[in-house]
Amino acid sequence: MTNQVVDQKQYFNNRMTHRMPDGYYIDDNGNKLYQSMYKVINGKICLKIIKEVLEERGLWQEGLRVKEAQKLLGSQPDFSSTRSAIEDVHSYQGWPYRRTLSKVPL
Repeated sequence: MTNQVVDQKQYFNNRMTHRMPDGYYIDDNGNKLYQSMYKVINGKICLKIIKEVLEERGLWQEGLRVKEAQKLLGSQPDFSSTRSAIEDVHSYQGWPYRRTLSKVPL
């Protein structure tokens, strides 16, 4: 096993054990409210599901599909300003990465 492979594995292990940062949203009065992405269930800390996050922000609508909910949450300022896992990998490797809005055919 090369050092690069070991470094990559260590990087991914570290990334997966890091705590997801709190989010934020702006309420109807223009106040910036912070929101934990975790909840406690039976004494264990668990990530909230998308529905819970959107409900707390007042954005959940009955009948909302998963893809629509993901797109809605992804359009929020706190989520759209964070880097994706693929961006982290490219940055770690020193590779350029550019976000595109078009889909690449497979």
